[in-house]
Amino acid sequence: MTDAPSNIVKYSSFSLEDAEKEEAALAEMNKGKFHKLHNGKNKVRFLPAKLGAQVFVKASQHFVQVGSMERGVSFNCPRKMANQPCLVCNDAEFLGATGSSVDYDLAGKLFANFRVYGNVIDREHPEIGPVTLAFGKKVYDELIKIRKDEADGGDFTDPVEGFDIIIEKSGELLNTRYAVRPSNKGSTPLGDNTWIDIQADLSRYARVPTTEELATLLASSKYESATLGRGGASSKGVVASSARGAGKASSSVGDVDDD
Repeated sequence: MTDAPSNIVKYSSFSLEDAEKEEAALAEMNKGKFHKLHNGKNKVRFLPAKLGAQVFVKASQHFVQVGSMERGVSFNCPRKMANQPCLVCNDAEFLGATGSSVDYDLAGKLFANFRVYGNVIDREHPEIGPVTLAFGKKVYDELIKIRKDEADGGDFTDPVEGFDIIIEKSGELLNTRYAVRPSNKGSTPLGDNTWIDIQADLSRYARVPTTEELATLLASSKYESATLGRGGASSKGVVASSARGAGKASSSVGDVDDD
């Protein structure tokens, strides 16, 4: 019996076509119409979910601004959402333990933040149709309080007995504040029930990138890992920015509160 030829290929290549497919899959997460809250009162109507779906989709998301890029990159955290390794989480933990105040501040910006997505109708511009609103824990907590308050709140998504929500925004960046309350006009019909059928599929925003997709995304953004080289942020030149600070990761994502 002869030995098997040593030139038999036992692995798959990572072609340019494969890389393009993975970039396209990751970009799919960022598609859709997003609603951006303006300073002052914003009146929105949260749409009820389709059967089998959820009104809100929650995610733990990294927002990373690298080097001199005008825009950073965002992705759902593999560690928090899928119990998988996450290079950026590793970097954040490493930087937080170097003893450098610069590294410590940077670590805080690298950690994932809580994000929530919901489909809404902007009552100022209903002709646009369903749009997706992204927000943070504070707005989400207030919405849950309203839903649980059977006396003065309730199911604000009901297309017949529901009601609009007022989100009042003030300030900018680190000083941004949000106040959330039911519209004082009480129950109002949704207005166009076809909006329920054509709203965006929010499950895309809970998608976690594969190891290969994340590697492609970070490499294309020239992200320099602090842990792979075991050098501090000050020596590796890693620059990051969370959604709370200047230079948000993506202008296509709606406002997020500072939690």
